[in-house]
Amino acid sequence: MADLQKFGGDWIQEKLARVSSYLTAYTSALKNMPFSLVYIDAFAGTGCRNSKIEDRKQEYCFFDLVDEGAEAFHAGSARIALDISPRFAEYYFIEQDALMD
Repeated sequence: MADLQKFGGDWIQEKLARVSSYLTAYTSALKNMPFSLVYIDAFAGTGCRNSKIEDRKQEYCFFDLVDEGAEAFHAGSARIALDISPRFAEYYFIEQDALMD
């Protein structure tokens, strides 16, 4: 199974929220145009990223019950693009690194 990507901090969540908002607005604005929308992600990665929960324990009501080494999973740009509505007609996900063991 592929390892999930571990990178970024709180800023990456803000960036991905903006990507989601932009893609939703983009596909909505162009949905009735006489051409197909294609999504190309040249740095697609795994589609998910994970972060250590312990880094943000203050966000949890019962942080003392969170296991040491537990991880939170977040949608990456590829997963966000797949969930956008209206949908793209085609998707191209490109990643240089081999993600499978």
